[in-house]
Amino acid sequence: VLLQLPPEVTIEQSDGLERLLDSRPPEVRLAVEFRSPSWFRGETFDLLSAKNAALVAAELEGHPESSAIVP
Repeated sequence: VLLQLPPEVTIEQSDGLERLLDSRPPEVRLAVEFRSPSWFRGETFDLLSAKNAALVAAELEGHPESSAIVP
C-alpha cells in the first residue's frame, strides 16, 4: 500500500506515522512517499526499516535526488 504524505506533513509528525505503521496488519507492507524535505534524514530511514516499510523516492524538481537521501 502506498502512502503519499502531503508537503505540509513534516518530520515533526513522525509519531503519527509511527502509530500508522504500527496499526496496519502485519501482512500489509507499506511504502511511504514523503513530499516534505524534512523527512530525508537517518531517523526516518531507521523508522521505516524497523517497521518493515519501504521508501518511495521520486525524482522531482525541488526535492532531493534519490542518491542524496541514502543515509
